[in-house]
Amino acid sequence: MSLQKLKVTINTLGNTSKVTKAMQNIAAAKVNKLREKLIASKANLAHLRVVNPGFFATTNQPINTNANLINRSNIVIFSPKKGLCGGLARRIAGDYLGYISDDNLLSDLQKQSVIGVELPSSFLLAESDIRFKRCFWDLGDGSMATANIYQDLVNQIETTNQIVLIYPKTINHQLVTNHCHYQYSDSQVDRLCLFGVLEEAWNDTRYSEESKRIEAMQQASDNCKKLKESSQLKYFKLRQAKITQEILEIS
Repeated sequence: MSLQKLKVTINTLGNTSKVTKAMQNIAAAKVNKLREKLIASKANLAHLRVVNPGFFATTNQPINTNANLINRSNIVIFSPKKGLCGGLARRIAGDYLGYISDDNLLSDLQKQSVIGVELPSSFLLAESDIRFKRCFWDLGDGSMATANIYQDLVNQIETTNQIVLIYPKTINHQLVTNHCHYQYSDSQVDRLCLFGVLEEAWNDTRYSEESKRIEAMQQASDNCKKLKESSQLKYFKLRQAKITQEILEIS
């Protein structure tokens, strides 16, 4: 590689490092705001658990695999809406397929269509085995936008014996794929509880997305730094060799 190309590479890596650092700072600022929303949604959910404990009776328990109930189940998947977050969308897709192929679940569950929330194109391309009943895109960050989408989601979910809610969750700085199951009868109080769990899932997803983006951008910055140092070393060696050659030619 010529000196000119190495110089261009070094400048490009320096600029890329500045961009990834800026994106990391933006994600960190969003995480701080989302943490407040997440705390509020969890407090609201704690109140709903007291008001309507029957709705949460099967949370985090194995799904009821009775064939008649499976046919009346709804599966809702929340996923990051953007990329550059360490392949989080693909991981959620893989975890879902691993979940439904569990030996304890009926194969009929695999035939159920999924309601997807904020699914990016990378998710749809990740696993072709996932069938989608409806996908929601670009919810936005405003409270009205999210409130409307929660209500729209509730309307999309049919009367059922159980709802399977799958979304990324950060616990003690560790990212996990959460599988929650809820009893649902389409009563007014159940709709209110469903609204609450959808809100928590949305906030958990956004929080996990930005946390993962911080990690991904930090890794990208570190890689740029290493490549820049390596390119600079090559540049100095090549320049020194060229200077030495010119001195030898003069002498």
